[in-house]
Amino acid sequence: MDEEIIAGVDLAWIGARNPTAIAVGKFQQGGVELLSVHGGLYGLEPVAAFLLGIEGLHGVAIDAPLVMSNESGMRECERKIGADYGKRKASCHASSLARFPQAEGVA
Repeated sequence: MDEEIIAGVDLAWIGARNPTAIAVGKFQQGGVELLSVHGGLYGLEPVAAFLLGIEGLHGVAIDAPLVMSNESGMRECERKIGADYGKRKASCHASSLARFPQAEGVA
């Protein structure tokens, strides 16, 4: 069986100004072994090129708002995560079309 390689992308909110990071790992019995972490990717084209260059890539997890239709405030999913995990000091940044009219996550 081939190694099942996966990537996790922490997509920058404003990719021209802030870098995106990508972690690459492989499935192991009971979990995932981290193989490498790559940072300093600015904009969507370098991110896509990097992902396309990973040999044996089976899947990608993306930490970014991929669907944003709310004009302002928080999306319902962001509100629910804050309600469930806020006591543990974990929540989401509010994303809206007003704050990020051309969000790279959506692109």
